[in-house]
Amino acid sequence: MEITNNDTATASPSEPEKLPLYGEAYFIRHGESTSNERNIFAGILDVGLTAFGKLQARRAGLDIKKKGVKFDAVYVSHMRRARQTCEIALAESQALKSPDTPVQIDHRISERSFGIFAGRNLNLLRLSLGYEGFEEMLHSHNEAPPTGEKISQIYVRASSFYKERVVPHLERGETVLVVCHQYVLEPLALYLSDLPPTAYHSLKLPNGKALSRDELVKFRDKESGGAAALRKKVNDLSIMWAIVLYAVAFLLGSLLRVVSTSPQGIPSELFKAIIIICLAMSTFYTYLDIDFAGSKRKVTSTVKYVVYGWMLLRWVVGLALIFSGVLYQSPADLYKVLWVLFWIVPPALTSPVLSILWGGNLYPSAVLSRTLSIVAPIALIATLAIAGSQLPINLSSLNFFFVILALGLAIPGAAAQIWRSKSPVDSNRHSKEWKFIGVLAVAFMALATGFQFAPATFISDLFSPIDPNRALAGFQQLAFAALVFILMRLCAALTLIFSSGKLSKAEAQDAYILLVNPNFSFGPLFLLELVQLQIWTR
Repeated sequence: MEITNNDTATASPSEPEKLPLYGEAYFIRHGESTSNERNIFAGILDVGLTAFGKLQARRAGLDIKKKGVKFDAVYVSHMRRARQTCEIALAESQALKSPDTPVQIDHRISERSFGIFAGRNLNLLRLSLGYEGFEEMLHSHNEAPPTGEKISQIYVRASSFYKERVVPHLERGETVLVVCHQYVLEPLALYLSDLPPTAYHSLKLPNGKALSRDELVKFRDKESGGAAALRKKVNDLSIMWAIVLYAVAFLLGSLLRVVSTSPQGIPSELFKAIIIICLAMSTFYTYLDIDFAGSKRKVTSTVKYVVYGWMLLRWVVGLALIFSGVLYQSPADLYKVLWVLFWIVPPALTSPVLSILWGGNLYPSAVLSRTLSIVAPIALIATLAIAGSQLPINLSSLNFFFVILALGLAIPGAAAQIWRSKSPVDSNRHSKEWKFIGVLAVAFMALATGFQFAPATFISDLFSPIDPNRALAGFQQLAFAALVFILMRLCAALTLIFSSGKLSKAEAQDAYILLVNPNFSFGPLFLLELVQLQIWTR
C-alpha cells in the first residue's frame, strides 16, 4: 500500500459546500493507542496502537467489508496510530477500488497539539486544574493548554482539508476514507452540521468505528444532548474523586450504623450478596479496560519481586500474629483480627483505576492485583484448613470464599475480557460511557461495610462519661486501625526508597498503590464468617 505525502498550506474555510454531493465519505478515529490505554495526553506525540487498538482497527475493516464499500481515495494523518489503523482496516476490508490507489497523508488532519500537557496524565491534570477549569481549557472553542491548539484553530484546518480534498471526490460521486483523530473529527462534525466552533462539545468518539458523514453528524447531535453531557460529567467526576468517594461512603455507613436503631446490622446473607454483586460489577468495569495478555509482557521482573516480596513479608507477619494467640485473648479483641486481615488481604481490584488516576504505569497494578486476588485468598483458606487441627474451625464454611472468587472475580472478569475480544468497539464505547457504575459499586460496598462493622454504640462508648474502660477500648480500636494503615504506608514508602533507580517513576507509583490499597471486600467477609461460626474462641 503506497502512502504519499500530499500536504497543502492551510487555508481558511469558506461556507459549507452547497453543491450536490453524490459520493460518500467515511471517517475512522484511530484504534486505542498506548496513550489512550494509560490515560495520557498524546497529541502530537507519535505513539502506536495497543494490541486492543489493532483489534479495533480490524473490526473497522470488517465493518467496511460488511457494508460493501470501495474507496476511490484515502486520506490519513501522518501519525503512526492513524497510519497503523488505516493499514490494518484496509488490509482486512480489501476496500480499495484499485490496488494502485495511494493512501495520502495530510497534516491538516493530524491530532490537536496539547502543548505542555502532552505526555501528562489526564486525571492528574483534571485534579490540579479543577473539573470546570479543565473542561474550559480543553473543550472551550477559544481556549487551549499552554502552547497548545484551540478548537477554533483545528476547525479551520479540518474544514479546509475537507473542502479542498474530500469535496471534489464527492462531487464526482466517489467514496473517500479519512482516518485521523478525535479532536479533528469532532470539529469536522460541526462543520458538516453547518455549525460554528462555538457549538463544540467533547463527544468521546469511539475508536476504530467507520462512520459515514450522516452517522458522524447524528452521533454529534446525540452526544451533544443533555443526557449524554450529564453522563459524561458523572463519569468524569466519579473517577476523579473515586478515593474520596470511597472514604466518604465508608464513614457514612459507619455513621448510619451509629444512629441506627438496629443493633444487628445487615443480615449476613444479604451483606454477602451485596459484597459479591458490587465486587462483580467493579471487576467487570475494571477488566473491560485492561488487556491482560499484553499487560503481562509489560511488567518487569523487578516490580514483581518488590511487590510480591513485601506482600509475602506482610503475610508471614500477619499470620504469625493471628495464630500465635498474641492478638486474640477474648471476643473484645476481635477487631484486631479484622485489621490484621486488612494487612494481609490482596490489593483491591480497583488498583488499575488508581494507577490511571495517579499517573502509574497501569500494567503492574492490573496484572499483580489480579494474581494476588486469586493466590492470597486461596492461600489463606489453605492456611485456615491446615490450622483446623489446632483451632475449632468449621472447614465447610470456608468454601464460601471460592464462591466469592468465582462470582466476584473469575466470571465477571472473564465476561469483560471476552466482550473486549469479540466486540472491541462496542465494549470500549460502553466502558467510556458507563465506567462510573464500577466506581459507584465500590462506593456502595464501602457504605455497606462501614454500616456492618461499625459498633452501634461506638460514639457513646468513645465518649462515655460513665465507663472510662469502654472509652479506652474505643480509642484502642482507632489506634490499632491507624497503626495498621500507617505500617502499610511505611512499607510502601520504603519500597519507593529502596527501589529508587531500579523502578521507573510510574512503576514505583504502581508498587505504592498495590501496597496501600487493600481489598476491603475480603477482610469483612472473612471476619463475618469467623464471627458467625465463633471459630476464634479458644
